[in-house]
Amino acid sequence: MRSLLSVLALLLLSWPSLGQEPTTPPAVAAERADIEEQVGVVLPAKLVFTDAAGTPRELGSLLTRPTILALVFYRCAGICNAVQESLAAALSEIPEKGGVDYTALVISFDETDTPQASRQKQSDLLQILGPDYPAAALQFLTGDRATTEALLAATGFHVIRVDDSFVHSGALIVAAPGGKIVRYIHGSQYLPSEVSLALAEAKAGRAGFSVGRQASVCTTGDPASRRRALTLLRVGGLAMTAGLLVVLAFMLGFGSRKKGGHG
Repeated sequence: MRSLLSVLALLLLSWPSLGQEPTTPPAVAAERADIEEQVGVVLPAKLVFTDAAGTPRELGSLLTRPTILALVFYRCAGICNAVQESLAAALSEIPEKGGVDYTALVISFDETDTPQASRQKQSDLLQILGPDYPAAALQFLTGDRATTEALLAATGFHVIRVDDSFVHSGALIVAAPGGKIVRYIHGSQYLPSEVSLALAEAKAGRAGFSVGRQASVCTTGDPASRRRALTLLRVGGLAMTAGLLVVLAFMLGFGSRKKGGHG
């Protein structure tokens, strides 16, 4: 019991040093880098994005069939690439036909991304999908900050801005025709079978159980930004650990007193 309390004390004493270098801005500390599922919510159809050809497109015009959304940013050197490549690999193996049975939308939440960057990313994924895959079935979209933040809010996809980069999680969001969200597939690796099942549920307009993954958070950008982001995550983990130790200490202390009372 005494050793347990000593460990707890050491953890609590180390708390200030975690926040001193580098300093986490108070505004960032209040933010979240997780995904709050919005199953049943209809995506805002009037949001206008720009496709890889530079053409403005209303989101609703792209939601006429079951739709897979991947929210990323193009400069991301972390899980964004894994999300896109795993999506393309899964799409290359499922029986559903792109442009007929579904549409896939890769949407950047970084307002500095451009249609030119969209074209390059689209070209990279089409190489994975092969020459017979219809390009129109895999749309890459960019938008201004107000538009991208409206989509993030509608999907419950929380990102943390750290300097010129982002801390965020990875997932696919699957919507029925018309834009009603029916399922989330969390993480950055996707089985063809789970993507196919999600599309079948979307076609039927039926919400399914979301597929979970071990939490994966992407922290990219310059080293100072990464240190700030990782400090934020480390402090959160320390708080959880300290809380668990407090509860454990209380339970052990209560058990000792109860045992002593019966002796």
